[in-house]
Amino acid sequence: MNKENNLNLEKTLVDIVAFKTISGNHEEVKKAYDYIEKLFPVELFDFQYIINNNFLSQVIAFRGVDWRNAKLIINGHIDVIDAPDNDFISRIENNIMYGRGTSDMKAGLVATISAMLRLAQEKKNIDCAFIITSDEEIGGDNGVGKLINEIGSNTKFVLVTDGPRHDQMLITTREKGILWLEVSVAGKASHAARPWLGKNAVHLLLDFLSELRDLVGRDEKDEWKSVITVSKIGTSNSTNNRVPSDAMAVVDIRFTEALANNKEELFEKIKNKTPEGIEVKIISGGGMINTDITNPYMVKLQEAMNISCGKEIPFGYGHAGSDGRFFSEKNIPVALIGTFGANWHAPNEWVDLNSLYSLEKSIFQFISNFDSY
Repeated sequence: MNKENNLNLEKTLVDIVAFKTISGNHEEVKKAYDYIEKLFPVELFDFQYIINNNFLSQVIAFRGVDWRNAKLIINGHIDVIDAPDNDFISRIENNIMYGRGTSDMKAGLVATISAMLRLAQEKKNIDCAFIITSDEEIGGDNGVGKLINEIGSNTKFVLVTDGPRHDQMLITTREKGILWLEVSVAGKASHAARPWLGKNAVHLLLDFLSELRDLVGRDEKDEWKSVITVSKIGTSNSTNNRVPSDAMAVVDIRFTEALANNKEELFEKIKNKTPEGIEVKIISGGGMINTDITNPYMVKLQEAMNISCGKEIPFGYGHAGSDGRFFSEKNIPVALIGTFGANWHAPNEWVDLNSLYSLEKSIFQFISNFDSY
């Protein structure tokens, strides 16, 4: 139980993790949103729901605040990647909670909810809105992409509570750009014993993917460098002794300014290296985040986190992308903060519960005085 709030953070996190809010599971997302709405006193908060291509976003604002003009926007996502059913049953061992979405990023949601409730209890009506979306893990175009690119926002600062770290608590001010591509190759079938009579689409695909790795870089260290991952690969060929006539792959590129300034520039570079018979399509993508650490809101955020955590919380960069990029592309300053945890998108995802409380205190400390910044 949070001593300064009636909300039990750990129980709330267990409850929200239990919703199987895999991207595209709209029914479970709606159930989770209903649960969250019931946590808020109706007389103190306004709720709005925005749907695009069946993906639902939940907007929570202090009573009377128009989220489009809110001075501060806090952003997070309810969706997670797929996992076995037992991953949605949380367990706690040695102050560590395990479960799908514990760290990425349902702990961030719970910390934000608690901080907003505490502010309401103290009769503070902050010029702030909390946007929760349900498609961040698959690109974010129907959530924050829709809200910012089509509806618009005049916010002054965005705090994304989707910045978990495996090594230390950090204020993320830089994130790499993202480009997801589908690569399709057309070949020619023949008997596998006579490959010279055909054109092996898989071989052509592998050669092209190797060229992409040379272009992007083969770096496998924790550095501010571009990286590429082949996340899917396949062919429709189901016969062992036939040269495949088609092949496809999906690649995930995370790029820095050393490779390209934006996804369009990077895509042009790739197209110029694409040989005949290979087609490359953009699935999704987004720009980099690079927020000036001398921005007054950044300075106040670091001060708030230093006080709440009892130590200096540094600025740094993140390898993963977030919905914060949609705001950054509109020249809105963005920062990401999160809990201490690991194994995102993998078995035994976990969050350190001490960091959950530290995050909640940091969010509260920051937004409680935001109107005076």
